[in-house]
Amino acid sequence: MILISILLLSWTVSSQTDTNKVCLSHNIALKIAADLVSGDSAKAELQNLKHVYSLTQLRESKKDSIILQHEMKSILCIKQVDLQKDKVIIFQSVVDDLQKENRRLKNGIKILGISVGVTTLAALFLVIIN
Repeated sequence: MILISILLLSWTVSSQTDTNKVCLSHNIALKIAADLVSGDSAKAELQNLKHVYSLTQLRESKKDSIILQHEMKSILCIKQVDLQKDKVIIFQSVVDDLQKENRRLKNGIKILGISVGVTTLAALFLVIIN
């Protein structure tokens, strides 16, 4: 039985001498072609995704830059408001000082007016007595 198997096996086995050609079944050839096409489309899709990714990174970078600019603008506005508050405090102090000076001068004018009046009366009294 073994001898018959060996003899039958030797009749069905043949060597492929032409190495430029590969014999494949039609179904396997279609699967290989589909794999090659899907591989090429996958490479093209990968390139598209890389391009979209780089555009997305650029867009996000611009957004981050805009956010940073707005944060800096907000900080500057807060500083400006603080400086305006300081100016208001200084101006209020100057106004208070001027009001005090104004009251002092008004009181001085009243005293001067009284002094002039008393002096005038005294001079008249002296003129009348003499």
